[in-house]
Order: sequence, then structure tokens, then C-alpha cells
Amino acid sequence: SILIGDDFLKKLSSVHDRWKVEIEKAEKKPIISNSTEVFGDIERIFELRHIYCHELLISYFEKINIDEIVRCFSNCMIFLEAADEFFSELIVPNAPLTQTDMNIQANENFRKADSEMNEICDQILLKISPERKKEFEMVQNSWKSFRDLYATFEADVYKGGTIRPLIYTTAAESITTARIEQLKEYLAKLNRVRA
Repeated sequence: SILIGDDFLKKLSSVHDRWKVEIEKAEKKPIISNSTEVFGDIERIFELRHIYCHELLISYFEKINIDEIVRCFSNCMIFLEAADEFFSELIVPNAPLTQTDMNIQANENFRKADSEMNEICDQILLKISPERKKEFEMVQNSWKSFRDLYATFEADVYKGGTIRPLIYTTAAESITTARIEQLKEYLAKLNRVRA
């Protein structure tokens, strides 16, 4: 609750399974249908854990209620499913759910990074001499060839798989992002020299 700035259990009580709703077209309903029972059983799990781990009372083991343990375990799984869904949505809201959508999103991310890099290159080309322009273009073209080879190398582990485009574009975006930082530093250096 402190980390998210809101009542965690209250938020968790309303979380739904995006896959079931968006892909399977199921009715939108909370993962946790009975929050009082689920949260109570989570509390009970910690009590039982303390008893079994620290107290080891033989007389208590004679009173073990298997049905209670099974119910607590089931409710713990429901709690974890809701928490996983909540944190996924908190960290990456509306993340793509299908492989196709993940591939499309990764490609868009790569295209944005590539466009940003090209804009920085254009700014650099405006600030260097004609001789240096040819050299810079040669370096940048070689770097793009390297990027393609690197991304292909990363992705070919999944050759033939539907995840391959995601791996390729994610690798290409990652290395492009690193290149953007290098080019920004070079552009800043050019700006300092001209100032």
C-alpha cells in the first residue's frame, strides 16, 4: 500500500484477468470473488507457517485440518494470480497479450528508436565537414549492418518460431538505444567545439 500509494488489498479485490476478458471474451469479473475469505486465509497461512516452523507442538499436529490447508493453499493461488495481474498492469499498463501483438509493439518500439537515431545523425551531418560526412555515413552504415547481424544472431535461436520477430526487434531496439546515447555524446561534443 505504501509503495503504490493506495490500498493494495482494495485494489487487488477489483483486478480481473485481462487474457480471459480481452482474448477469451469472458465476462469481466474480479479474480478474487470472496476477498474476505481469501485475505483471511492468507493471514491464516502465516499463522500455520509459524506454528509448523517454530512451535512444533505434537499435540497441534494431531489437530491438523487438511481441508483448511487445501482451502488456504487454493486461496493463496488466487491471491498470487490477482497480485501478478495487478503488478503486471501497474508496471506495463495494457501490455500486449498475444505473440502477434507483442511482435507489433516491439517493431513499433524499434522503429521509434531508429527514427530518433536517424534524427540525431542528421543533426551531426549538419555540423561536420563534407569529408567527415562521408566517413560518418560509412561508419553509420557499417554500424547498421552490425546491428542487423547482432539482432539476427540473437533471434536465430528461435528460428521458425513466432517469437523470433520479437527477439529480433527487441535486440535491434536495445542496441539502437545504446547507439543513440553514443551519438548524443558525439553531438554534444560537436556543439561544445562550435561554441
